[in-house]
Formats: sequence, C-alpha cells, structure tokens
Amino acid sequence: MFDPEKDLKDIDKLTRELYQSISFVEGGKPEPDKLKDLLLDDARMINTDPEIPVNFGVGEFIESFKDALSAGALKEFNEKEVSHKTEIFGRIAQRFSTYEARFDAGAKEPAAVGINSIQFVKTDEGWKVSGMCWFNQKKENPIPQKYLSE
Repeated sequence: MFDPEKDLKDIDKLTRELYQSISFVEGGKPEPDKLKDLLLDDARMINTDPEIPVNFGVGEFIESFKDALSAGALKEFNEKEVSHKTEIFGRIAQRFSTYEARFDAGAKEPAAVGINSIQFVKTDEGWKVSGMCWFNQKKENPIPQKYLSE
C-alpha cells in the first residue's frame, strides 16, 4: 500500500536521523555507526566537492569519519537541513536536501552550505538510504533559490 503522506513523514524522520548521526557538540559524541541502520549495506556516499569525486561505501565513510575524530580534526560538527524538495514514486524517493554545516555551534555563519542529493528505497523494514552525494555551494555556483525555500 502506498501512502505518500506517511512515506514523506518517514523520509523526513530518516533524514533527521541521518544528520543527527554525524552531528555533535564539543565534548559530545556523534553516532556514525547508526548509519548502518539508516543506509542499505551497499549504499554509496559520494563527496563531489573535490575535482575528482570521492566515493565511499558505508563502512569506508564511517571509518573516515571516525579517523577525523581520532585525529582531532573534528571537535564539534553540526549539519542540519534547512530546506528540501522530495519526490516519491512507489518505492523510490529522491530528496534535494539543502544543508548548513558548522564546526562551531555558536558560529553565526555556517562553514559550508550545500545540497545533499539523497536517494531512498522502501524495503520490508521501511525506507533506507540507497545513496547520497553532496556538493558545497561555491561563489561561482550558488544554490538556486528553488532549493532554498520550501
């Protein structure tokens, strides 16, 4: 049974959990291992910011995140969704999730603003992320207005 209203609520919740799993205040701890519950085992996470995109499997992304924590490169990190456009058809969904990221919760301006393109698949256990790629806004490539407001 397809229920677009319920599906959107479930995807909203999953997206919040996705952001919360990597966000934390100084002295706190993120929960990157929670990503294993939110993503399909073979999901891909692709950072398209570098000239050559960096493609991670779920385990690789978690280990990379944990390595940054261990090295002290991340003392605090908060990424939150500020706007989104979600489309659902049957058991597939696509969300352009505009985010703000801060390395200091008290910072007035975000360190980065960008878009996470998140793909979802509805499984027997509910919605899961099948893939995500992201790109930070650049001076020469600002986020279009249609992705800045809901």
